[in-house]
Amino acid sequence: LRVEQDLSGLDLSSIEQEIPLFLALRRHQGAAERIDSLPDHLVTPALREWRVRTALLRQDWNEILSALERLDDGRKDTPRWSYWRARALEATGRDTEASAIYRKISGRQNYFSLLAADRLKEPCTIAHNPLSAAAGDLLELERDPGIQRAMELFYLGRMLEARREWTHSLRGKSQPGMKAAAILAHGIGWHERAIIAAADAGQFDDLHIRFPLSYPELIGKYAGKNALDPVMILALIRQESMFMTDVRSPAGALGVMQIMPATGRRIASMAGERFQGPFMLLCPENNIRFGTFYLRKRLEELQENPVLASAAYNAGLSRVRGWLPEEGSLPADIWIENIPFFETRNYIEMVFTYMTIYRQRLGLEPLRFSDRMPDVFSEKAYIEKIGLAVPGTPRHSTPY
Repeated sequence: LRVEQDLSGLDLSSIEQEIPLFLALRRHQGAAERIDSLPDHLVTPALREWRVRTALLRQDWNEILSALERLDDGRKDTPRWSYWRARALEATGRDTEASAIYRKISGRQNYFSLLAADRLKEPCTIAHNPLSAAAGDLLELERDPGIQRAMELFYLGRMLEARREWTHSLRGKSQPGMKAAAILAHGIGWHERAIIAAADAGQFDDLHIRFPLSYPELIGKYAGKNALDPVMILALIRQESMFMTDVRSPAGALGVMQIMPATGRRIASMAGERFQGPFMLLCPENNIRFGTFYLRKRLEELQENPVLASAAYNAGLSRVRGWLPEEGSLPADIWIENIPFFETRNYIEMVFTYMTIYRQRLGLEPLRFSDRMPDVFSEKAYIEKIGLAVPGTPRHSTPY
């Protein structure tokens, strides 16, 4: 039985938009041409951004400048696309224009601002402005019965009830009240509530409140054991859990380094330990021990590249291997920009921003981003590269 249908009246615009996006997300060579073939009214803001990314993969800097011009006005001047405009101008010999843009966007607590400082060969530092609150606001908060109950529950380790009391008591508080809450929570070591309260107050420049130095002994111990930079561990924990020991993600990941129970079981097996059950991942020492072991394995499997290891920590090893260049290499910033998952792209941007802040918090000499973001190689190119390397080169970790 043959059935014929007339599809000429169907609106296929959504399909026409999905096809080039599908190709761009998979780095297909025909993605750019497919986007360019669309009528202008069908090119969404997201497609315009992916058109820039397809040009970045080719490292065709004139094409990049042309694609950037077609971005929506509200997006052109964001730090992301300002940075890429400057990169393209620099690559085409327009250094003065590029430097002016780099300087305009640098000096902020932002991944692209730090990249811009790196291109200017300037230290990657972020201003620290301590948060302050009026004595009356602090006193009023300390006398609040709900806040007092929340603090007592916190001291007792009854975190779920403590958070409920705290959140309920702060409902409707003004900015001065939230600033006082951030200072109060920080003072008792309740770091997640301090970070959240500071953000709710619109205050992001107190680096001590927003980036606490928790678990120093555990991080130092297991960073050393696994030849890891403690700054990277701090940044990962800050992004994963804000140092909450009992946090559980919607997917089921547990603890400060957000380890899935199945992953914990595999780590225990590889480390020659007995996995006693998911509850053991709620212990900070177990979690950090397992998390650092896992991170070391990802580094070994992914070119000893912190960018790739961070991506794999979020998205998984197999996905990251699938995102490697088919041949040759890519600058790390271009590789990150072309990650098809927004969550993973944002994750890496946050982690590397936090790494800069934690180096500063620890009083260590600032590192340039380029020192932490080596090029990303295809598997074949990396094998050829390490074939020329001097064997037995020791790894180094930053003291904590």
